[in-house]
Amino acid sequence: MKRSLSLVKIPLYILIFGLFLLPILYSIKPNVNYELVKVSFFRAWVEVIELSIVIFDFERIKPKVIFTKINLVLGAFFGVALFSSYFGADYSRSFWGNSFRGDGLLTLFHGVLLFVFVQISYRDLWKKYLIYTIIVASIVTSAFSIGHGRNYGTLGHSAFLGGYLLLTLPFFFQFKNNLKSLVLLPVIAIIFSGSRFAIFGMLIL
Repeated sequence: MKRSLSLVKIPLYILIFGLFLLPILYSIKPNVNYELVKVSFFRAWVEVIELSIVIFDFERIKPKVIFTKINLVLGAFFGVALFSSYFGADYSRSFWGNSFRGDGLLTLFHGVLLFVFVQISYRDLWKKYLIYTIIVASIVTSAFSIGHGRNYGTLGHSAFLGGYLLLTLPFFFQFKNNLKSLVLLPVIAIIFSGSRFAIFGMLIL
C-alpha cells in the first residue's frame, strides 16, 4: 500500500519539477530565443506528466472526471481554434507557431492536456507543495533578475518578467507564516523590470 501511494505521487513530483524550472530555464547562447526554450521544455514536461498519470494513477482516469463542464468548454474552445486555424491563411504556421515562440496549436493543445490531466490526478495534499514551488521559483527568478542587472530576468522581456512575478504575488499570502516578508523580493524585481502593466497590477493587488 505504501509503495502504491508513493507511485501515485510521481505525477506530483514531475509537476513540481516543471513549475520550478519553467520560469528559470533559459539558454546561455545569445542566438537562442528565450521563449522557444521554455516552450520546448513545456511540451516535453506536459507529455511526461501525462505519461506518468497514465502509468501510475490510471484508476483516476474516468469519463465522469474527464467530461466535466469546464473541460467540455475548454474542448469547445480548442475545437474552434482548430477549425479557424485549418481554414485560415496558413495552417502550418497556425499549428507550429512562429519560429521565435512556437505559440501555435501544438502548444495550446499541450496547455489543454496539462489542465485536464492535472485535474484528473489532483489531490488536496498537492496544494501546499504547488504553492511553495511557485513561491520558490518566483524568489529565484527575482533574485536572478536583480543580481544580474537584467530587467528581463530569465524570461527575455521585461513585460514577461513583470507579468509572471505579478501572478505569483498572491501565493505569498496563502499561509500564516513568515513567507509574506519574502514577497518584497519579487516586488523589487517587478519595479526593476520597468513594466508599467505589472507595476500598475501590483498596485491594484
